[in-house]
Amino acid sequence: MQILLTIAPLILGAAIIFSGILFLVFLLLFFRSVNKRERVIKTERDFFENLIDSLEDGAIFINRENKMTVINKTSESLLEIQRADTLGLDIEAEILEREKFRTLRQVLTPALASSFRILSKSEDREEIVEILIKEPREKTFLVTSLPIYAAGTADRIGYLKIIRDISREKALERVRSEFITIAAHQLRTPLAAIKWSLKMLLDEDLGGISGEQKDILQKGYDSNDRMIQLVSELLDAARIEEGRFGYEFIETDFISFMEDVVNNLKKQAEEAGVKLFLRKPKESIRPIKFDPNKLRLVVENLIDNAIRYTLSGGQIDVMIEKDPSFIKVKIEDTGVGIPAHQLSRLFTKFFRGENVMRLQTEGSGLGLFISKNIIEGHNGEIWAESQEGKGSSFYFTIPIESQMTSKKGVSFGKIV
Repeated sequence: MQILLTIAPLILGAAIIFSGILFLVFLLLFFRSVNKRERVIKTERDFFENLIDSLEDGAIFINRENKMTVINKTSESLLEIQRADTLGLDIEAEILEREKFRTLRQVLTPALASSFRILSKSEDREEIVEILIKEPREKTFLVTSLPIYAAGTADRIGYLKIIRDISREKALERVRSEFITIAAHQLRTPLAAIKWSLKMLLDEDLGGISGEQKDILQKGYDSNDRMIQLVSELLDAARIEEGRFGYEFIETDFISFMEDVVNNLKKQAEEAGVKLFLRKPKESIRPIKFDPNKLRLVVENLIDNAIRYTLSGGQIDVMIEKDPSFIKVKIEDTGVGIPAHQLSRLFTKFFRGENVMRLQTEGSGLGLFISKNIIEGHNGEIWAESQEGKGSSFYFTIPIESQMTSKKGVSFGKIV
């Protein structure tokens, strides 16, 4: 008993010491784990920051509290800002109020820029906007806004803005457009004079001509006409790019307008051996506001293409449908169709399908580009469906309500 009483304190002391050692070991392991985790996090953060900084485009991340938490070096240069001045600032309460953030303010809210146009927008997906900034210095940016979600969830934690400086490209476009405009204007006068001279000869105002001479003159007259058409298309494309392609909206009976356009093209269709029909809607359509001269270019171009690329014996149906808020026109043909891999380029400048170039060597490739811009200028949409060897369907819509301004979008606002 005496021995137990003697060694008990020793055993208790040893137990306490051992427990202390275990606790210290646990703390050591815990802090090592924490330090390791912090090092991993720091390494990942450094990697992410270096990756963002290495981008040639500007990148800004705004969290759900509307605060800027990431700004890369390119953004500092493009927007003439310093990260230290902007990180953590509220984009509405602070950024929008400070004059030194003028360029940044216009990027975050495109409606404040000198001008902007939405190139692409879809619900809860990316938005691409072209922004022209004139103050403090003129720049053109292509800004892509991407909503960012928590991994594996529908919880939006913020959005990322990617900023690309396209000022040089736009300047080159302006130079090219100016050159085309000057060249086309210089061509227009002599071509008109040639047309007038050939017309006088064909009408025998200057004396009789033989049948063979008349055939040759007619070919020259037709070729000259095609050159005049090409010059007109080049001028229209240049005006579109320069923002000078104005519209004059007039309240017009849409059905009567379509009947007139289709009837004027029936002779061309008959000569090509193609049947052309206009399918009108059962319900009446009240007069709506649109630019009849500009829209005529669209309809004539789409039907003319359908006639050109439909073989003899084929058929073209021009169908008009009425929805509550817009009118939809469908031009369906039984022609050669468009290769699937080329559909995405259909409305770009100077594009012509591989198969149609073999069928029709003539053509500028500007008609659909001009048509797309005219329809979008009416706040409408244009698209196509096609299957090579079976035919194509071109669609466009025109709003019934008289909201006749070019399409404009809104910037990403506060995250909710």
